[in-house]
Amino acid sequence: MRLEKRVAIVTGGGTGIGAAIAGRFAREGASLVVTGRRPEPIEEIARQTGAVPVAGDAADPAHIADVVATALDRFGRLDVVVANAGVGFGGSAGDVTDEHWQIAGPGPSCSSRRSPPS
Repeated sequence: MRLEKRVAIVTGGGTGIGAAIAGRFAREGASLVVTGRRPEPIEEIARQTGAVPVAGDAADPAHIADVVATALDRFGRLDVVVANAGVGFGGSAGDVTDEHWQIAGPGPSCSSRRSPPS
């Protein structure tokens, strides 16, 4: 149990890679807060892992502040932030426009900036 006594936030935690990360972290003993835009998948992952679900958009600074506050209020600390939430546009990296980067960029940077230093 490598993550015992550790607290993690996983953004984009309701499906795909984020859900797999939440599951693995739970099996490794972490206490979790999972977040994503759709409440139903987040609640299902929370049921499976014992995580605290907080539905919302990781690109919204107020939502991330709520998620961090939830982790600190519930567990008293925050050790890991997995900034997994993202947007896919299809195509190759060369097809991604500046506008796409402006849409996709806020989630991970907001999650990282809003987390307290350890």
